[in-house]
Amino acid sequence: MKKVLAIALCLVLALTMFAACSNGNTTSDSNGGNSSSTGDSSQTSEITEPLHFAHIIPLSGDSMQYGNVQKCAMEMKVEELNEAGGVLGRQVVVDFYDDKNDPKETLTLATKVVEDDSIIAVFGPFSSTCGMSIVPTMEKAKIPLISPTPSSSQYAPSGEYIFTGATTQEIAQTKYADFIYNYLKCTKAAMIYPADDQGVDTNTAFCEAFEELGGEIVYSEQYIKGSTRDFTPLISAAMAAGAEMINQGGTYAEIATTVNQARQLDFKGPIMGMSASRQEFLDLTGENSYPDKGGFYSMTNYAPDYPSETFQALAKKYKEKYGIEFENHAITTYDLMTAICDYMEENGEGKTNKELREVVKDALTDKTYQGVIMKFYMTPEGDCDKGMVALTVNDQGVFEMVKGYDPNK
Repeated sequence: MKKVLAIALCLVLALTMFAACSNGNTTSDSNGGNSSSTGDSSQTSEITEPLHFAHIIPLSGDSMQYGNVQKCAMEMKVEELNEAGGVLGRQVVVDFYDDKNDPKETLTLATKVVEDDSIIAVFGPFSSTCGMSIVPTMEKAKIPLISPTPSSSQYAPSGEYIFTGATTQEIAQTKYADFIYNYLKCTKAAMIYPADDQGVDTNTAFCEAFEELGGEIVYSEQYIKGSTRDFTPLISAAMAAGAEMINQGGTYAEIATTVNQARQLDFKGPIMGMSASRQEFLDLTGENSYPDKGGFYSMTNYAPDYPSETFQALAKKYKEKYGIEFENHAITTYDLMTAICDYMEENGEGKTNKELREVVKDALTDKTYQGVIMKFYMTPEGDCDKGMVALTVNDQGVFEMVKGYDPNK
């Protein structure tokens, strides 16, 4: 009896579908959308609506300055895209979310964002720790997470949809070690670093590379990022151990504090630090970062005086528009947005939002692009391999490229 009823029901459904098709009426498809003889109206609508992106960054709290430069760079790029007609004929919209550089807040926001079917990709977050907190969420949703700044060597390889625009610590600290050993001629180094994922990665990469060159790590110690204000115990211990120089991970404010306190303790050796090549650092350190005090050095993917007409034009536009420098984090954000939008323009015609997510994923996998300063290669693992420049502070209190040293040799 069940077999007879099943056959009868199939015949009725078949006749109903035939009649609907013949009359041009719509019916629900297997995905719950509306289909017709002229195509899926929901998909037709979707591919003409604006392209939506989310950007999760710290816009308040101790790291808000980093979030702000990224936000400004993203806004400038989106404005340029939309003035030129958008991407695939669609306007580009970016919604910004403030996570305060707090992993718990990052996860809360990511959980909310991935529920939005209109989101093509998510930019951010700022730190490797915040990024790692949402890797499972982004992987499950299959939404690309494009992070301009996390530099942990474990970050991008942790997921198929995870990408970073930062030079990984494994690459960067190898160059730091070479600069310190071969250019500064220091053979005894101290390393102080924040007790987080990126800090630990920084310490491991630097110590291994420096010792491989023949140098000696005479002191290595961590501190609590965002909480430590007094670095004098660490500096004093490094001096007592015979350190000729100090290398530090962390924020520019923390590195500036170390520079000032080290000079107060009469440490006359060079100091190097990441994320410090910015005007705010110079404002905080003043003459303590000058050559006659021992010198301050940094390595980054840009230099204010880099001889590129494209870069100098964009830097001028950015400074006039926002009143801040077009520095490394801003450049990386701009470069990544340019890369994926150019790639979508060439490979995304007629694709739905879900399909465009895969286009973005492909755009950042094993591809090379020309950035505003230098070319960068997105590896198969989602890391970014690009050149670096060595910077120092001159006796006028301005960052400039180190003459006679090429970190990319």
